[in-house]
Amino acid sequence: METISSEKIMSTLREELAQINATVDRQEASVVTEVADGIARISGLKSAMAGELLKLTSSTTGLDVYGLVQNLDQDDVGAVLFGDAEEIKEGDECRTTGRVMDIPVGHAMLGRVVNPLGQPIDGLGPINATHRRPIEFKAPGIMDRQPVCEPVQTGLLAIDAMVPIGRGQRELIIGDRKTGKTAIAIDAIVNQRETDMLCIYVAIGQKASTVAAIRESLSQHGVLDKTVIVAATAAESALRLHRFLEPSQEPVPAVLAYTGIVFRYLHPETFTAADFSYAQRHLFITSFLYGLLRPLDGIRPYRLEGNVRLPDADGPTRFAYWQPRLTDLLIKAVQADDGVLVNLASAEMKRLFDWRRVCASVRVVTPEFRVMDGGRLRSVVVYAKMCRGAMARFILQQRLTDVAGLSAFNPSPDDAVGQLPVVVGGLDGRAVSPGR
Repeated sequence: METISSEKIMSTLREELAQINATVDRQEASVVTEVADGIARISGLKSAMAGELLKLTSSTTGLDVYGLVQNLDQDDVGAVLFGDAEEIKEGDECRTTGRVMDIPVGHAMLGRVVNPLGQPIDGLGPINATHRRPIEFKAPGIMDRQPVCEPVQTGLLAIDAMVPIGRGQRELIIGDRKTGKTAIAIDAIVNQRETDMLCIYVAIGQKASTVAAIRESLSQHGVLDKTVIVAATAAESALRLHRFLEPSQEPVPAVLAYTGIVFRYLHPETFTAADFSYAQRHLFITSFLYGLLRPLDGIRPYRLEGNVRLPDADGPTRFAYWQPRLTDLLIKAVQADDGVLVNLASAEMKRLFDWRRVCASVRVVTPEFRVMDGGRLRSVVVYAKMCRGAMARFILQQRLTDVAGLSAFNPSPDDAVGQLPVVVGGLDGRAVSPGR
Protein backbone atom coordinates (compact mmCIF):
# COMPACT_ATOMS: atom_id res chain seq x y z
CA MET A 1 0.00 0.00 0.00
CA GLU A 2 1.31 3.40 -0.98
CA THR A 3 2.30 5.67 1.88
CA ILE A 4 1.26 9.32 1.62
CA SER A 5 3.60 11.67 3.39
CA SER A 6 2.76 15.10 4.78
CA GLU A 7 5.29 16.66 2.39
CA LYS A 8 3.46 15.20 -0.61
CA ILE A 9 0.12 16.49 0.70
CA MET A 10 1.55 20.00 1.17
CA SER A 11 3.13 19.92 -2.28
CA THR A 12 -0.18 18.90 -3.89
CA LEU A 13 -2.06 21.64 -2.04
CA ARG A 14 0.47 24.28 -3.15
CA GLU A 15 0.10 23.16 -6.78
CA GLU A 16 -3.70 23.32 -6.60
CA LEU A 17 -3.65 26.74 -4.92
CA ALA A 18 -1.24 28.07 -7.51
CA GLN A 19 -3.70 27.17 -10.26
CA ILE A 20 -6.55 29.11 -8.66
CA ASN A 21 -7.19 32.36 -10.46
CA ALA A 22 -9.76 34.12 -8.28
CA THR A 23 -10.92 37.67 -8.79
CA VAL A 24 -12.73 39.82 -6.26
CA ASP A 25 -15.91 41.55 -7.44
CA ARG A 26 -15.98 44.93 -5.73
CA GLN A 27 -19.17 46.12 -7.35
CA GLU A 28 -21.89 47.40 -5.04
CA ALA A 29 -25.41 46.19 -5.78
CA SER A 30 -28.80 47.61 -4.84
CA VAL A 31 -32.31 48.00 -6.27
CA VAL A 32 -34.23 50.71 -8.13
CA THR A 33 -36.81 52.42 -5.92
CA GLU A 34 -38.33 54.82 -8.45
CA VAL A 35 -38.12 55.26 -12.19
CA ALA A 36 -39.95 57.69 -14.48
CA ASP A 37 -39.21 59.72 -17.61
CA GLY A 38 -35.71 58.28 -17.96
CA ILE A 39 -34.72 59.12 -14.37
CA ALA A 40 -34.10 56.37 -11.79
CA ARG A 41 -33.56 56.58 -8.06
CA ILE A 42 -31.57 53.79 -6.46
CA SER A 43 -31.36 53.14 -2.74
CA GLY A 44 -28.03 52.47 -1.08
CA LEU A 45 -24.95 52.55 -3.31
CA LYS A 46 -22.92 54.30 -0.63
CA SER A 47 -19.77 54.10 -2.76
CA ALA A 48 -21.32 55.64 -5.89
CA MET A 49 -19.46 58.63 -7.32
CA ALA A 50 -20.86 61.69 -9.05
CA GLY A 51 -20.74 61.02 -12.78
CA GLU A 52 -20.24 57.27 -12.28
CA LEU A 53 -21.68 54.82 -14.79
CA LEU A 54 -24.26 52.44 -13.31
CA LYS A 55 -25.41 49.14 -14.78
CA LEU A 56 -29.12 48.36 -14.35
CA THR A 57 -30.56 44.97 -15.31
CA SER A 58 -34.20 44.42 -16.23
CA SER A 59 -35.80 41.65 -14.17
CA THR A 60 -38.21 40.81 -16.99
CA THR A 61 -36.00 40.77 -20.09
CA GLY A 62 -32.47 40.61 -18.66
CA LEU A 63 -31.52 43.64 -20.76
CA ASP A 64 -28.73 45.84 -19.38
CA VAL A 65 -29.35 49.60 -19.33
CA TYR A 66 -26.73 52.11 -18.24
CA GLY A 67 -27.25 55.19 -16.14
CA LEU A 68 -25.22 58.25 -15.15
CA VAL A 69 -25.18 59.31 -11.50
CA GLN A 70 -26.34 62.91 -11.14
CA ASN A 71 -27.62 63.32 -7.57
CA LEU A 72 -25.97 61.93 -4.45
CA ASP A 73 -28.46 62.03 -1.56
CA GLN A 74 -28.19 60.57 1.92
CA ASP A 75 -30.19 57.40 1.27
CA ASP A 76 -30.32 57.10 -2.52
CA VAL A 77 -28.82 58.35 -5.77
CA GLY A 78 -30.47 59.76 -8.87
CA ALA A 79 -29.33 58.60 -12.29
CA VAL A 80 -30.15 59.51 -15.89
CA LEU A 81 -30.85 56.37 -17.94
CA PHE A 82 -29.46 55.76 -21.41
CA GLY A 83 -30.99 53.44 -23.97
CA ASP A 84 -34.25 51.56 -23.47
CA ALA A 85 -35.22 53.06 -20.12
CA GLU A 86 -38.70 51.51 -20.36
CA GLU A 87 -37.19 48.11 -19.58
CA ILE A 88 -36.20 49.24 -16.07
CA LYS A 89 -38.82 49.01 -13.32
CA GLU A 90 -38.92 49.40 -9.56
CA GLY A 91 -37.07 46.59 -7.82
CA ASP A 92 -34.64 45.90 -10.68
CA GLU A 93 -31.01 45.33 -9.80
CA CYS A 94 -28.45 48.11 -10.12
CA ARG A 95 -24.66 47.77 -9.82
CA THR A 96 -21.85 50.27 -9.69
CA THR A 97 -19.10 49.98 -12.29
CA GLY A 98 -16.35 51.76 -10.38
CA ARG A 99 -15.57 54.13 -13.22
CA VAL A 100 -16.65 57.62 -14.08
CA MET A 101 -18.61 57.67 -17.31
CA ASP A 102 -16.37 57.88 -20.34
CA ILE A 103 -16.61 57.31 -24.06
CA PRO A 104 -14.26 55.82 -26.67
CA VAL A 105 -12.18 58.31 -28.65
CA GLY A 106 -9.85 58.07 -31.58
CA HIS A 107 -9.84 57.81 -35.36
CA ALA A 108 -11.80 54.53 -35.18
CA MET A 109 -14.88 56.63 -34.38
CA LEU A 110 -14.79 58.40 -37.77
CA GLY A 111 -17.48 57.36 -40.20
CA ARG A 112 -19.61 55.73 -37.49
CA VAL A 113 -23.03 56.41 -36.01
CA VAL A 114 -23.01 56.04 -32.23
CA ASN A 115 -25.35 56.65 -29.30
CA PRO A 116 -24.50 59.04 -26.43
CA LEU A 117 -22.47 56.27 -24.75
CA GLY A 118 -20.24 55.93 -27.81
CA GLN A 119 -21.73 52.54 -28.69
CA PRO A 120 -22.20 51.86 -32.42
CA ILE A 121 -25.79 51.77 -33.69
CA ASP A 122 -25.10 51.56 -37.43
CA GLY A 123 -24.77 47.77 -37.61
CA LEU A 124 -21.16 47.89 -38.79
CA GLY A 125 -19.68 45.98 -35.86
CA PRO A 126 -17.78 47.10 -32.77
CA ILE A 127 -15.51 50.15 -32.65
CA ASN A 128 -11.91 49.21 -31.89
CA ALA A 129 -10.99 52.40 -30.08
CA THR A 130 -7.68 52.37 -28.21
CA HIS A 131 -8.45 55.25 -25.83
CA ARG A 132 -11.31 56.47 -23.68
CA ARG A 133 -12.03 59.92 -22.28
CA PRO A 134 -14.31 61.04 -19.41
CA ILE A 135 -17.34 63.00 -20.55
CA GLU A 136 -16.83 65.43 -17.67
CA PHE A 137 -13.37 66.97 -17.34
CA LYS A 138 -11.89 70.31 -16.45
CA ALA A 139 -11.68 72.62 -19.45
CA PRO A 140 -8.34 74.36 -20.14
CA GLY A 141 -7.94 77.82 -18.68
CA ILE A 142 -8.26 80.91 -20.82
CA MET A 143 -4.48 81.46 -20.96
CA ASP A 144 -3.88 77.84 -22.00
CA ARG A 145 -6.19 77.99 -24.99
CA GLN A 146 -5.06 78.74 -28.50
CA PRO A 147 -6.38 82.00 -29.93
CA VAL A 148 -9.00 81.91 -32.67
CA CYS A 149 -6.82 82.69 -35.65
CA GLU A 150 -7.90 80.31 -38.43
CA PRO A 151 -11.15 80.78 -40.38
CA VAL A 152 -13.75 78.13 -41.14
CA GLN A 153 -15.51 78.32 -44.48
CA THR A 154 -19.09 77.02 -44.57
CA GLY A 155 -19.32 77.07 -48.36
CA LEU A 156 -22.31 79.43 -48.21
CA LEU A 157 -21.31 82.79 -49.73
CA ALA A 158 -23.82 84.86 -47.74
CA ILE A 159 -22.59 83.47 -44.43
CA ASP A 160 -18.86 83.46 -45.23
CA ALA A 161 -19.07 87.05 -46.47
CA MET A 162 -21.00 88.50 -43.55
CA VAL A 163 -20.32 86.25 -40.54
CA PRO A 164 -16.65 85.54 -39.79
CA ILE A 165 -16.32 82.09 -38.17
CA GLY A 166 -13.07 80.79 -36.71
CA ARG A 167 -11.89 77.41 -35.44
CA GLY A 168 -12.61 77.08 -31.75
CA GLN A 169 -15.44 79.59 -31.95
CA ARG A 170 -19.00 78.82 -30.95
CA GLU A 171 -21.66 79.82 -33.45
CA LEU A 172 -25.39 79.40 -32.96
CA ILE A 173 -27.80 78.64 -35.80
CA ILE A 174 -31.20 80.01 -34.78
CA GLY A 175 -34.40 79.86 -36.78
CA ASP A 176 -37.94 78.54 -37.01
CA ARG A 177 -38.80 75.04 -38.10
CA LYS A 178 -38.17 74.12 -41.73
CA THR A 179 -35.98 77.17 -42.38
CA GLY A 180 -32.81 75.23 -43.26
CA LYS A 181 -30.81 75.08 -40.00
CA THR A 182 -29.81 71.44 -40.56
CA ALA A 183 -28.99 72.16 -44.22
CA ILE A 184 -26.52 74.88 -43.17
CA ALA A 185 -24.77 72.49 -40.76
CA ILE A 186 -24.60 69.69 -43.35
CA ASP A 187 -23.28 72.10 -46.04
CA ALA A 188 -20.59 73.31 -43.60
CA ILE A 189 -19.50 69.69 -42.98
CA VAL A 190 -19.44 68.90 -46.71
CA ASN A 191 -17.30 71.98 -47.33
CA GLN A 192 -14.56 70.52 -45.10
CA ARG A 193 -13.87 67.70 -47.58
CA GLU A 194 -10.54 69.20 -48.68
CA THR A 195 -9.49 70.40 -45.20
CA ASP A 196 -8.02 68.62 -42.18
CA MET A 197 -11.01 69.44 -39.96
CA LEU A 198 -12.91 66.59 -38.26
CA CYS A 199 -16.65 67.05 -37.75
CA ILE A 200 -19.20 65.77 -35.24
CA TYR A 201 -22.91 65.89 -36.04
CA VAL A 202 -25.23 65.43 -33.04
CA ALA A 203 -28.88 64.55 -33.72
CA ILE A 204 -31.13 64.84 -30.66
CA GLY A 205 -34.79 63.89 -30.89
CA GLN A 206 -34.73 63.39 -34.65
CA LYS A 207 -36.29 60.44 -36.41
CA ALA A 208 -33.99 57.53 -37.13
CA SER A 209 -34.86 57.81 -40.84
CA THR A 210 -33.69 61.44 -40.83
CA VAL A 211 -30.36 60.47 -39.26
CA ALA A 212 -29.96 57.68 -41.84
CA ALA A 213 -30.63 60.17 -44.68
CA ILE A 214 -27.99 62.57 -43.29
CA ARG A 215 -25.46 59.76 -43.06
CA GLU A 216 -26.14 58.77 -46.66
CA SER A 217 -25.78 62.39 -47.80
CA LEU A 218 -22.41 62.75 -46.05
CA SER A 219 -21.26 59.47 -47.57
CA GLN A 220 -22.21 60.56 -51.10
CA HIS A 221 -20.25 63.80 -50.68
CA GLY A 222 -17.16 61.92 -49.43
CA VAL A 223 -16.99 63.43 -45.94
CA LEU A 224 -18.37 60.54 -43.86
CA ASP A 225 -14.86 59.22 -43.19
CA LYS A 226 -14.03 62.43 -41.31
CA THR A 227 -17.36 62.75 -39.47
CA VAL A 228 -18.82 61.17 -36.32
CA ILE A 229 -22.62 61.09 -36.00
CA VAL A 230 -24.01 60.97 -32.46
CA ALA A 231 -27.71 60.08 -32.49
CA ALA A 232 -30.24 60.17 -29.65
CA THR A 233 -33.38 59.57 -31.69
CA ALA A 234 -37.00 59.89 -30.64
CA ALA A 235 -37.81 56.38 -31.86
CA GLU A 236 -38.15 54.79 -28.41
CA SER A 237 -40.54 57.45 -27.10
CA ALA A 238 -42.59 57.29 -30.28
CA LEU A 239 -42.72 53.49 -30.09
CA ARG A 240 -43.90 53.61 -26.47
CA LEU A 241 -46.66 56.08 -27.37
CA HIS A 242 -47.62 54.00 -30.40
CA ARG A 243 -48.00 50.90 -28.24
CA PHE A 244 -50.15 52.84 -25.78
CA LEU A 245 -52.46 54.14 -28.54
CA GLU A 246 -52.62 50.83 -30.40
CA PRO A 247 -56.35 49.91 -30.59
CA SER A 248 -55.59 46.19 -30.41
CA GLN A 249 -54.03 46.52 -26.96
CA GLU A 250 -56.49 45.05 -24.47
CA PRO A 251 -57.09 46.94 -21.18
CA VAL A 252 -55.64 45.31 -18.07
CA PRO A 253 -57.08 45.50 -14.52
CA ALA A 254 -55.29 48.33 -12.76
CA VAL A 255 -54.13 46.19 -9.84
CA LEU A 256 -52.43 43.81 -12.30
CA ALA A 257 -51.15 46.47 -14.72
CA TYR A 258 -48.61 48.09 -12.39
CA THR A 259 -45.38 46.30 -11.55
CA GLY A 260 -43.74 48.60 -8.99
CA ILE A 261 -42.39 47.45 -5.64
CA VAL A 262 -45.65 48.24 -3.82
CA PHE A 263 -47.66 46.04 -6.18
CA ARG A 264 -45.09 43.25 -6.08
CA TYR A 265 -45.56 42.99 -2.32
CA LEU A 266 -49.31 43.34 -2.64
CA HIS A 267 -49.22 40.08 -4.67
CA PRO A 268 -52.54 40.65 -6.48
CA GLU A 269 -51.89 37.61 -8.67
CA THR A 270 -52.67 35.42 -5.62
CA PHE A 271 -55.99 37.13 -4.76
CA THR A 272 -59.13 35.06 -4.59
CA ALA A 273 -62.43 36.20 -6.10
CA ALA A 274 -63.50 37.31 -2.61
CA ASP A 275 -60.26 39.33 -2.24
CA PHE A 276 -60.86 41.11 -5.54
CA SER A 277 -64.46 41.83 -4.60
CA TYR A 278 -63.44 43.33 -1.25
CA ALA A 279 -60.59 45.33 -2.85
CA GLN A 280 -62.94 46.72 -5.50
CA ARG A 281 -65.11 48.22 -2.77
CA HIS A 282 -62.42 49.48 -0.39
CA LEU A 283 -59.18 50.09 -2.33
CA PHE A 284 -58.23 53.08 -4.49
CA ILE A 285 -55.19 53.23 -6.78
CA THR A 286 -53.81 56.68 -7.64
CA SER A 287 -52.43 57.43 -11.09
CA PHE A 288 -51.05 60.59 -12.70
CA LEU A 289 -52.70 59.60 -15.98
CA TYR A 290 -56.03 58.14 -14.82
CA GLY A 291 -56.58 59.85 -11.45
CA LEU A 292 -58.40 57.50 -9.03
CA LEU A 293 -58.81 53.87 -10.04
CA ARG A 294 -60.50 50.87 -8.54
CA PRO A 295 -58.45 47.64 -8.70
CA LEU A 296 -60.49 46.04 -11.49
CA ASP A 297 -60.78 49.15 -13.68
CA GLY A 298 -59.35 48.35 -17.10
CA ILE A 299 -56.42 50.55 -18.19
CA ARG A 300 -53.54 50.66 -20.62
CA PRO A 301 -50.47 51.25 -18.43
CA TYR A 302 -48.34 54.22 -19.42
CA ARG A 303 -45.58 55.77 -17.33
CA LEU A 304 -46.24 59.47 -16.72
CA GLU A 305 -44.97 62.12 -14.30
CA GLY A 306 -47.13 64.50 -12.28
CA ASN A 307 -45.39 67.60 -13.69
CA VAL A 308 -46.21 66.65 -17.30
CA ARG A 309 -48.52 69.02 -19.17
CA LEU A 310 -50.84 67.36 -21.66
CA PRO A 311 -51.97 69.52 -24.61
CA ASP A 312 -55.56 68.22 -24.52
CA ALA A 313 -56.00 69.17 -20.84
CA ASP A 314 -55.67 72.97 -21.23
CA GLY A 315 -52.01 72.94 -20.34
CA PRO A 316 -51.90 72.44 -16.52
CA THR A 317 -49.74 69.83 -14.85
CA ARG A 318 -51.35 66.57 -13.83
CA PHE A 319 -51.36 67.81 -10.22
CA ALA A 320 -53.28 70.97 -11.13
CA TYR A 321 -55.56 69.07 -13.49
CA TRP A 322 -56.63 66.36 -11.03
CA GLN A 323 -56.79 68.27 -7.75
CA PRO A 324 -60.21 69.95 -8.27
CA ARG A 325 -61.58 66.80 -9.89
CA LEU A 326 -60.47 64.16 -7.38
CA THR A 327 -60.69 65.84 -3.97
CA ASP A 328 -64.49 65.71 -3.62
CA LEU A 329 -64.60 62.28 -5.24
CA LEU A 330 -62.19 60.84 -2.67
CA ILE A 331 -63.91 62.53 0.30
CA LYS A 332 -67.37 61.28 -0.70
CA ALA A 333 -66.11 57.74 -1.32
CA VAL A 334 -64.40 57.54 2.10
CA GLN A 335 -67.37 59.07 3.92
CA ALA A 336 -69.68 56.58 2.24
CA ASP A 337 -67.45 53.73 3.44
CA ASP A 338 -66.38 54.09 7.09
CA GLY A 339 -64.91 57.61 7.19
CA VAL A 340 -61.31 56.37 7.63
CA LEU A 341 -58.64 56.64 4.95
CA VAL A 342 -55.49 54.55 5.39
CA ASN A 343 -53.04 56.41 3.17
CA LEU A 344 -50.43 54.05 1.71
CA ALA A 345 -49.64 56.21 -1.34
CA SER A 346 -46.40 58.14 -1.81
CA ALA A 347 -46.09 61.73 -0.64
CA GLU A 348 -46.08 62.90 -4.27
CA MET A 349 -49.46 61.29 -4.91
CA LYS A 350 -51.04 63.45 -2.20
CA ARG A 351 -50.55 66.42 -4.52
CA LEU A 352 -53.33 65.04 -6.71
CA PHE A 353 -55.75 66.20 -3.99
CA ASP A 354 -56.41 69.20 -1.78
CA TRP A 355 -54.91 67.26 1.09
CA ARG A 356 -55.90 69.77 3.78
CA ARG A 357 -59.54 69.39 2.81
CA VAL A 358 -59.22 65.62 2.77
CA CYS A 359 -57.71 65.58 6.28
CA ALA A 360 -60.39 67.98 7.55
CA SER A 361 -63.24 65.91 6.10
CA VAL A 362 -62.22 62.34 6.98
CA ARG A 363 -59.87 60.62 9.39
CA VAL A 364 -56.56 60.01 7.66
CA VAL A 365 -54.08 57.44 8.97
CA THR A 366 -50.65 57.51 7.31
CA PRO A 367 -48.47 54.58 8.46
CA GLU A 368 -44.74 55.23 8.55
CA PHE A 369 -42.12 52.55 8.15
CA ARG A 370 -38.55 52.88 9.37
CA VAL A 371 -35.81 50.31 9.75
CA MET A 372 -33.51 49.75 12.69
CA ASP A 373 -30.00 49.90 11.29
CA GLY A 374 -27.02 50.05 13.61
CA GLY A 375 -29.13 51.10 16.57
CA ARG A 376 -30.72 53.99 14.64
CA LEU A 377 -34.11 54.39 13.01
CA ARG A 378 -33.77 55.28 9.35
CA SER A 379 -36.26 55.88 6.56
CA VAL A 380 -35.33 53.77 3.53
CA VAL A 381 -37.50 54.21 0.44
CA VAL A 382 -37.31 50.63 -0.80
CA TYR A 383 -38.27 49.19 2.59
CA ALA A 384 -41.13 51.67 2.95
CA LYS A 385 -42.53 50.63 -0.45
CA MET A 386 -42.24 46.96 0.41
CA CYS A 387 -44.09 47.52 3.68
CA ARG A 388 -46.83 49.62 2.05
CA GLY A 389 -47.60 46.80 -0.35
CA ALA A 390 -47.48 44.19 2.41
CA MET A 391 -49.75 46.27 4.66
CA ALA A 392 -52.31 46.77 1.88
CA ARG A 393 -52.37 43.00 1.41
CA PHE A 394 -52.78 42.54 5.18
CA ILE A 395 -55.76 44.93 5.30
CA LEU A 396 -57.51 43.25 2.37
CA GLN A 397 -56.99 39.68 3.55
CA GLN A 398 -57.88 40.42 7.17
CA ARG A 399 -60.95 42.45 6.13
CA LEU A 400 -60.06 45.06 8.75
CA THR A 401 -62.84 47.34 9.93
CA ASP A 402 -60.92 49.14 12.70
CA VAL A 403 -57.66 51.07 12.58
CA ALA A 404 -56.59 49.34 15.78
CA GLY A 405 -56.23 46.14 13.77
CA LEU A 406 -53.24 47.64 11.96
CA SER A 407 -51.16 47.18 15.11
CA ALA A 408 -51.14 43.44 14.36
CA PHE A 409 -49.28 44.03 11.09
CA ASN A 410 -45.77 42.64 11.34
CA PRO A 411 -43.64 42.18 8.21
CA SER A 412 -42.43 38.62 8.50
CA PRO A 413 -39.75 36.75 6.57
CA ASP A 414 -42.60 35.25 4.52
CA ASP A 415 -43.22 38.74 3.14
CA ALA A 416 -39.57 38.90 2.00
CA VAL A 417 -39.47 42.53 3.08
CA GLY A 418 -35.85 42.31 4.12
CA GLN A 419 -33.45 41.39 6.86
CA LEU A 420 -33.57 44.68 8.77
CA PRO A 421 -36.22 44.97 11.53
CA VAL A 422 -39.05 47.30 10.53
CA VAL A 423 -40.65 49.74 12.99
CA VAL A 424 -44.22 50.78 12.15
CA GLY A 425 -45.57 54.10 13.40
CA GLY A 426 -48.14 56.75 12.60
CA LEU A 427 -51.09 54.43 13.31
CA ASP A 428 -52.36 56.70 16.08
CA GLY A 429 -51.64 59.94 14.24
CA ARG A 430 -48.16 60.26 15.72
CA ALA A 431 -45.09 59.75 13.57
CA VAL A 432 -42.19 57.46 14.33
CA SER A 433 -39.48 59.37 16.17
CA PRO A 434 -36.33 59.30 14.06
CA GLY A 435 -33.24 58.06 15.84
CA ARG A 436 -30.20 60.25 16.26
